[in-house]
Amino acid sequence: MNATLPADTVWDSPYSMPTQIFVWLVVVVLSLETILGNAMVIMAYKIERNISKQVSNRYIVSLAISDLIIGIEGFPLFTIYFLNGDRWPLGSITCETWLFLDYTLCLVSILTVLLITADRYLSVCHTAKYLKWQSPTKTQVMIILSWLIPAVVFGIMIYGWKAMTGEADSMRGYECSAPFLANPYVNMGMYVSYYWTTLVAMLILYKGIHQAAKNLEDKAKAKERRHIALILSQRLGTQVGVSLMLQQDKEREKKMELVRTSKFS
Repeated sequence: MNATLPADTVWDSPYSMPTQIFVWLVVVVLSLETILGNAMVIMAYKIERNISKQVSNRYIVSLAISDLIIGIEGFPLFTIYFLNGDRWPLGSITCETWLFLDYTLCLVSILTVLLITADRYLSVCHTAKYLKWQSPTKTQVMIILSWLIPAVVFGIMIYGWKAMTGEADSMRGYECSAPFLANPYVNMGMYVSYYWTTLVAMLILYKGIHQAAKNLEDKAKAKERRHIALILSQRLGTQVGVSLMLQQDKEREKKMELVRTSKFS
């Protein structure tokens, strides 16, 4: 690992000062929005008992924590790197720490979204089994794994890459990038495994949720139609009953009229 920075990694932005100020303003706004929004989610979980009682909401809190950290460190450090003309001015240790946090937190967010989707799928499509299986302990274990697996994977891939392969580490001259990006096979394998596989899995789960929701909607409509038919049949029966009563009254009146006529005659 490079112990010192090359001379050309000092701050020397190719962008004008107005451009730098504008970019920083946008980044500060986005960072604050991300930080405040996710902090409010965490506070709502802590304060509102109705929210914290729902075990599945722990996944949302986990997602909020990962996104909160990205808002704190990810946006500002990438902006420094970008505005300095893709040259890293903060040293090799900071470079590796930033890369480790950035890749780890992004994968944590992806896995957490997958867990949320799977949780919704099970609650909708397999409600009875889901209620029997779900517990705070099992949910917490899933959350811990969603953080531990990315941390182990990218800890090895970033901090241990040079020891495993003998190739260059994260700081190559003035560039700060993940060392495994230079290996097309590893890069493609990781890209497919944690991005496309997760995406396909979520699409399948969402398809199941959509189908289950459609089935519930069809059942609700069928129940509504049966209810309307029952009401109409009751109304029709009432109308028929009233008609029969009126008909009987008319026949009774005719008989009485005939009796009165026969008496006078």
